[in-house]
Formats: sequence, structure tokens, C-alpha cells
Amino acid sequence: MANYALTDTMYTIHFHQIAFRLGNLREIVNQMYQDFPVLDRAQCEKGLVQFPFNLPSRDFMRSVDEDLSELSDELETFPHEFSQASHRLLRDALSRRLESVESAFQDIHTKVLKLDPVRLDESLAELEEAEDCFNTALDSLLFSEED
Repeated sequence: MANYALTDTMYTIHFHQIAFRLGNLREIVNQMYQDFPVLDRAQCEKGLVQFPFNLPSRDFMRSVDEDLSELSDELETFPHEFSQASHRLLRDALSRRLESVESAFQDIHTKVLKLDPVRLDESLAELEEAEDCFNTALDSLLFSEED
């Protein structure tokens, strides 16, 4: 019973750490609309956006994306062995919040790419390069299986 209590406490601590990090990322993503008014459609429609406008830096966008991916991976490996309904509810609530933040960030990322053709071209080039690497790796796997 003591082992279960220790495991339960560790689970709760881990949950709070993930929830805290997710809360920070949510604040960052929400703050982007204030920091970069061009991303907010309502402000654009009201004529509150001055040209030239600033966009989030590539490094900042990459950093937020990496943090979201890392948090998503961590949440996927979140312990599933607990049968308590409260643990499942906590995990499900975190998953929904993460999906909401990821969706908002993807919306921002899409707007940034639409507003900056250079970044769009860079992203397309990265996708083409990734596809080439994937195809090369797949070909090598297929040919090695035939031998």
C-alpha cells in the first residue's frame, strides 16, 4: 500500500509539472496575439495594424513548436497503468488543453507563413528535403529486405 501511495504521489507531481508547463505555453501562445497584432484578424479589420509589421522570429516559433512537441511526447508516455478514474480524467483534460494550445499555435504559424513568403518558401523546401530523406531511407529499407 505504501508503494501505491508513493507512486500516486509521483503521478500527481508529474501531472502538476506537465500542467504548469502547458499553462506557460498557453500564455505564450495567447500573448503572441497582443505582441504581434497582425496575427489578430479583428485588429487587422479595425485598421489597428501598422505597416511594416513585425512577426515572431523563426527561432521563437521553432522554440515554441519544439516545446509543444516535447510536451506532447511526454503526455503520450504519461503513465497509463493507473485505473483510477481521476487519473484518466486528469490525463484526458491535459490532452484536450494541449490540443487547444497546439491548434492555436498552428493557426498562428499558418498566418505567419501567409504573411511572410520567404518563410513559406523555406518551409516548403524543408518539407521537400524531409520527403527526400524519407524516400531514401524507405528505399534502403526495401532494398535491404529483398537481399
